[in-house]
Amino acid sequence: SSFDTAAAVSLRTRLNCVADMAVFRFYVASLLTVHWAAAEPTDSFGNSKLIHPCGAIKCDIGPTDCQPPFEYRQGTSCCGICWAPDSVISMDRHVAHQSDHQAELCPSAPSSCRGPGDSAVCFSPTCKNGYEAHCTPGACCASCEYVR
Repeated sequence: SSFDTAAAVSLRTRLNCVADMAVFRFYVASLLTVHWAAAEPTDSFGNSKLIHPCGAIKCDIGPTDCQPPFEYRQGTSCCGICWAPDSVISMDRHVAHQSDHQAELCPSAPSSCRGPGDSAVCFSPTCKNGYEAHCTPGACCASCEYVR
């Protein structure tokens, strides 16, 4: 019957399409394999040389910038820190107290620095050479900024 013939042609067409897709997938996979094997790895921007994540970061603190009793420590982050054990630096982090290093809030500090609740507590920053304590707009406390 004509229905059986149409069904057979339709089935044959679908089988041919499936076979063609399989050949196409194999072709694309082989092209990609050849391309990836021949090319260097690239990042999402197409750069062919991948660099270390810390490669473009300039650290402000180096091994000679730490003043005693602090010592330079390079952990797993890109830049090192000046570190000293709690037994060397007498600071009780659990009890609020007055400190010789406590500083006033910045004159331009927003009202949120003064409460509700407790006011922000600022300390005099110890800035490395070439930097000075400065109040930036919207800051509660002074921070070190590069002096030009």
